[in-house]
Amino acid sequence: MGGPATFVGHIGGDDFVVLTTPDLAVPVAHEAIARFDRVAPTLYDPEDRARGFIEAEDRRGERRRFPLLSISIGIATTAVRRFTHRAEAVAVATELKNLAKRTPGSSYAVDRRAGA
Repeated sequence: MGGPATFVGHIGGDDFVVLTTPDLAVPVAHEAIARFDRVAPTLYDPEDRARGFIEAEDRRGERRRFPLLSISIGIATTAVRRFTHRAEAVAVATELKNLAKRTPGSSYAVDRRAGA
């Protein structure tokens, strides 16, 4: 999706970056969520999938419930503002990703602020 004008890269860990045109940002987010949500449930046993979480020990050895995998996308767009440095775009995208994470399940958040 997006053709040669779209770039997908791995930043590290579970963080990725997609560079595309402003008009494709939301459609790409929708498609990424749709594809992720189609595949992610297949990674679980039917019982865990039906229950909506897994039970496992955390890093401290305490038994906890963990939600099923979801994807959170933060969109920093140049549709209404310009960034003076790529680090500024990364900071905005990170802020929006953290906002999207507050919503249960897969979601995205778009920065619609005009900037300074």
